[in-house]
Amino acid sequence: MAIFDVLTGGATGKAAKVSQQFTQQQMDYIRNLLQTGQSQGINALQSGATQAQDILSGALPQATGAVTSGVDAARAALTGGTTAATNAISGQGIPQSLAYLSSTLGPAIDRTTSGADMYADLMGLNGPEGTARATAAFKAGPAYNFDLSQGLEAINRRRAMAGELAGGNADREAQDYGAGLASNEFGNYRTALGVYNPLEANLRTTAGTTGSNIINQGYSKIADLLSQGGINLSNLESGSGSTLANLISKFAGAQAGIPEDTATRIANLISATSGQQVSSTDALTKNLTDALITGGKASDQGSKNLLDLIGSGISGLAGAEPGTFLGNILGLKAAT
Repeated sequence: MAIFDVLTGGATGKAAKVSQQFTQQQMDYIRNLLQTGQSQGINALQSGATQAQDILSGALPQATGAVTSGVDAARAALTGGTTAATNAISGQGIPQSLAYLSSTLGPAIDRTTSGADMYADLMGLNGPEGTARATAAFKAGPAYNFDLSQGLEAINRRRAMAGELAGGNADREAQDYGAGLASNEFGNYRTALGVYNPLEANLRTTAGTTGSNIINQGYSKIADLLSQGGINLSNLESGSGSTLANLISKFAGAQAGIPEDTATRIANLISATSGQQVSSTDALTKNLTDALITGGKASDQGSKNLLDLIGSGISGLAGAEPGTFLGNILGLKAAT
């Protein structure tokens, strides 16, 4: 170290300058480091926001597609179920019920119809041919033939016992008996056939009413099924529309919130970085200020030291005497 630096305070000033340069370098390094970190953080936030938006953009079609697919499946199930039920009623239930009704009442109706037709023949409503059929049917009846044969045999036996078989009275008695029997049996026969007309009418009315009820109830059930199916489909479409609307609204809200959230995060990052930079700068600035103050003090002290030295030299020169070392250097001579 030169003696001049001691006198002028140059060593302390140089140290202060070095400290100043180091402090400035640290400030620049910290500022660059914070700015780099800030830039990387902003890029990371922006990249994350882009990825989040891409994910949401891809997830929305998948979500809406899943809802639409589910609705399509439910719609097909509802429609298919309603169709199957209505087909079962119209294609199986109603025809089978009518067939059973026909098989149950059909034979009875056919018999009552035959009886009513015979009664119409008997009453002459179907012309001479009908009358002939009625007479033949009456005479073919087992009750008439049995009663007639039994009665004639009884008459013949009685007449034989009385020896009157060959007389005319026997023939008249047989004729009277046959006529009376025929008249009596014919009345019974007509009465018996007479019940078939109202019976046929009742059976046909019953069959018609029952068949009509079967058809009405079947198609009423079909109408209820179709109505309920329509309500179910309407509820399905309304519910799916509401679900899709809510889904789209949520996705849109999430996508809209990403830029705002990202901007807030970037602003917070910039604010935090600025705060760190200010804090670091404050600390380093204090160090720099302290170094400058120390250098200034050293310079002031050096100036004082130099002035003191000069002052001391001047005083020494003024007090030099002839014959001394300093006096000889200055060329002073002693008085004579």
